[in-house]
Amino acid sequence: MSMTAPPQPTPPREIAGIRVSAIVEVALMTGALLALDFAAFGGTRFDGVAPHPYWLVVLLVAGQYGSREGLVAAAAVTAALLVGNVAEQTINQDSHDFLFETLRLPFLWFAAAVAFGELRMRHITERQELTRDLDESESHARTLARAYERLRIIKETLETRVASQLETTTTMYRASQAIDKLDPSAVIDGVNDIVRAVMSPDQFSLFVLKDGVLRLEMAEGWSDQDHYETAFAADAPLFQEVIGRQRVVCATRSEDERLLANEGLIAGPILRPETGAVMGMLKIERLGFLRLTTSSLQNFRVVSDWIATAYGKAERFQEAELDRVLDGDTQLYSHTFLDRQTDYVSILARRLGFDLSTVTVRLANPGELDEDSLERLPQVLRETVDHALRRTDLAFHQTDSDLSYALLLPGTPVAKAEIVIGKLKRGLGERLTGPMAKAKFDFATNAVHRYDRPASFQERLFPRQTEFLTDLARRFRFKLSMIILRVDNPDELVEEDRRRIPGAINLYASRLLSETSPAFTYERANWEYPVVLPGTALSDAEDVARHLSRLVMDYLAEHRSRAILSFTVEPVVESDKPLVEDVLHA
Repeated sequence: MSMTAPPQPTPPREIAGIRVSAIVEVALMTGALLALDFAAFGGTRFDGVAPHPYWLVVLLVAGQYGSREGLVAAAAVTAALLVGNVAEQTINQDSHDFLFETLRLPFLWFAAAVAFGELRMRHITERQELTRDLDESESHARTLARAYERLRIIKETLETRVASQLETTTTMYRASQAIDKLDPSAVIDGVNDIVRAVMSPDQFSLFVLKDGVLRLEMAEGWSDQDHYETAFAADAPLFQEVIGRQRVVCATRSEDERLLANEGLIAGPILRPETGAVMGMLKIERLGFLRLTTSSLQNFRVVSDWIATAYGKAERFQEAELDRVLDGDTQLYSHTFLDRQTDYVSILARRLGFDLSTVTVRLANPGELDEDSLERLPQVLRETVDHALRRTDLAFHQTDSDLSYALLLPGTPVAKAEIVIGKLKRGLGERLTGPMAKAKFDFATNAVHRYDRPASFQERLFPRQTEFLTDLARRFRFKLSMIILRVDNPDELVEEDRRRIPGAINLYASRLLSETSPAFTYERANWEYPVVLPGTALSDAEDVARHLSRLVMDYLAEHRSRAILSFTVEPVVESDKPLVEDVLHA
């Protein structure tokens, strides 16, 4: 804690003891009133106006600056009133009356300037006294703060010395826990505890070797007054000695003191224990005099080896994480496996010809859920994925930061990915109970690979044949209708039902209809199948559609299909109209 003296205010500029700002204000206000007088009152100096406007100048200046500036203002407005504006003495006036009438207002202005100015001077004097008292109090507080800071530093130094003399197995165990992490960045954070537990330095730093340069990774105890280097290139003497020769240098040796060049007391390499490769450098900038002993170098080597072992283990764990397939918490595929699997399935999609899409699921309101719900949520999502998706659909735990998950859907175009999202929403709605019911999700789809499937014979024939029949119906004036059978619950069907529905429509359409009524059993849009009825009115087409849909539904029910069919009938050509809208080209 430190306190600095506040900056002293700049004294105001003065001319003969009168503030320049007051002179400027008097001149501006008097000039403005004179200009107003000549513009609106004919230069009469506000004759007959009560109270006289010049009172404003005197009272404002005296009330703001004091009596001296007030007298200047009174003198200025007196001059503005009387110069070139003194009335002539009348016959009925003696000299005393004439002087009284002429100087009555100036006298009052001077009296008001003195009265109000002295009141203002009294306030200014009191404020200056209070300011001096405040400055003295702040100076006293700063003195106490500096004394407290010195005592605090002495206390901390004594505590450090006492703590270093009382190092126990418990202290070392806790320090080892701080560095025994599986994340390299967490190991770096724990270096502070292990170095202080073993050596208790005042200042130390850790450098990591990156691209042939030692770069500062962590610094403890450095202040703004210190000017230590934050990077050492390969041509630096300290780099060549510590990294090149892999030697611990200490300022107690004269040759090492020249190498350190005021950069510290001890510096040494951090070596991988299994390979001996250099990972970085540990440097002690400041250490208590009594602690710089022959055993300090040995303790330094122990700490360096300890750091290298923990850091190397964390790096090996991170490398193993990259090859992990399943996430340990959610039992979904890990985020590291997502990119590789996506690339592999994309290659298969391009080679074998099928669509590949992804669905991203992200928790939209994590702040509204408690910790227990957040921990159970991945498990609920995994159960939902197991029940809602096909075996060929893959679910990945994408990121931990925003509870995001990714679904890889081979053979599913983006349009059909909405069906998958619908299944997930229903499954999550059934399983999210209690506090978890407040969870809200955002869904996003992405087309990894789009497969342009060649049109089948019926898909190519349908528009041509329908166009031909439409032109024929218009020419010969017969009616032309179209039945569109539609599956209302496609997301509840399995793949076998999807293959069975077109066959059932084709079978019963050929039995029920004449040879002139073709049924095109390809999927025209989203689970829609058209049937063209030449020479059939709209009312008759509705009967045909009702009968056909009933036959198909009975057939599917026999095969335990849960498909629900509906139909619409569209008039393509009506015989009483020469031209109608072609729905196929609308």
